[in-house]
Parts: sequence; C-alpha cells; structure tokens
Amino acid sequence: RASNLCGINNSLYTKLKENNTNLILLKCICHFLNLCCLRAFDDLPIDIDSIIRNTYSFFHRSSLRTSEYANLFKLVHRRYPYKFIPISTRWLVRGKAINVIITQWSTLKDYFKLCISNRSNFSVAENLVSLYNHMNFAYLLFLKPILFEFDERFHEPQVLI
Repeated sequence: RASNLCGINNSLYTKLKENNTNLILLKCICHFLNLCCLRAFDDLPIDIDSIIRNTYSFFHRSSLRTSEYANLFKLVHRRYPYKFIPISTRWLVRGKAINVIITQWSTLKDYFKLCISNRSNFSVAENLVSLYNHMNFAYLLFLKPILFEFDERFHEPQVLI
C-alpha cells in the first residue's frame, strides 16, 4: 500500500526522514518535473503559455479561421500547416507546441495582421500580434533545443540517475 511507503505515520519515508531531514518526498516524478518546468517558465520574461493557449484557442473556436489560415499557409509554403497542440497540464506538450508555433511563426503573424486589417476578431488578433514579437520568438528559439533534449532524456530507455 502507498501509506506503507509514503504515509505520514510510521512509513518508509518517515523512517528515512528521521535520519535525513533534507529528504524530499516525490510521489510522482512526472508531476514533480511538470511543477519544476512551470516554475522555470514563470521566471522567464515572456508568457509562453499565453502564446500557446491563445494561438490554439483562436483557431480551435473557428473552423473558418482554421480553413483560411490553412489556405494561406498552403499558398506560401505549398503544404498544409501542422495542427496546433492544445496546452495541457504537462510540460512535454509545451515543447511540441512551441515547435509547431516556431515553424509557422511568420505565417501566423501575417494571418493575425490580416485579421486586424479585415476587422475580424480585432482585439484577439491584435493581442496575438503583440505576442508574436521578436523578443518572444528569440526566447522560443532558445528554449526549443532545451525542451527537446529534456523530452529526449525523459524517454530514454536506461535510467540516468
């Protein structure tokens, strides 16, 4: 039972904690890593979750916008765009979502500007254009290989610790 391992009364954890007061209980490494990633993102000067969430929501709520954007992307790049990934509670998804956004950055920004000039979804598109700036792009480019490596290490078959 879990209470035998990590309960508060007479468990393996409490016995070990008596000998080492610096011991930290990690019930689930996945949740712990997610919290570490969230805290690290909180220290960045950009709001990565807003970029991902707002981009996903903008297209998820309208099949017309999704279709218009796909047509624009296909016209420019001669292929269909990657689908936007909804941000979930897991840090692994953020790396994939960031990659999708980076690869489509300029076309996304152009589409949002087009929405502003057409006065469609003006305030939302204006907010997205403000998020799609050079500084945010630089931070996302910087984070991309770090998140990719972190994801790769997490999925390695051998134990690293």
